[in-house]
Amino acid sequence: MLTAALALTTTGAAAQTKDSADVVLPYDTFNKWRVGGYGEMVAAWKDYGTNRFFGGQYGNSKESRSTIAIPRFVVAMDYKLSSQWILGAEIVFESGGTGSAYELENS
Repeated sequence: MLTAALALTTTGAAAQTKDSADVVLPYDTFNKWRVGGYGEMVAAWKDYGTNRFFGGQYGNSKESRSTIAIPRFVVAMDYKLSSQWILGAEIVFESGGTGSAYELENS
């Protein structure tokens, strides 16, 4: 499933003041573009066969195998329109499920 989100936020820079040169506001760390992301990864080690419920006379076969899955991965992008307005977008990749979804967030 692929989901996309788009947000336009303000930094509130007019209300924030810098008392010293050491203070760094969160949106002062980039000039125009910022790309990032996050996600999750699941890894497992299994010491049984692919059909663990098969009993048989001697039980399930002993097989060592590993599985790795990435159920969710998000690419995030920010574009600074001005010192007060930031356009943010996220593209979400999720495994499992069929079809597509449209999500609108009012904030």
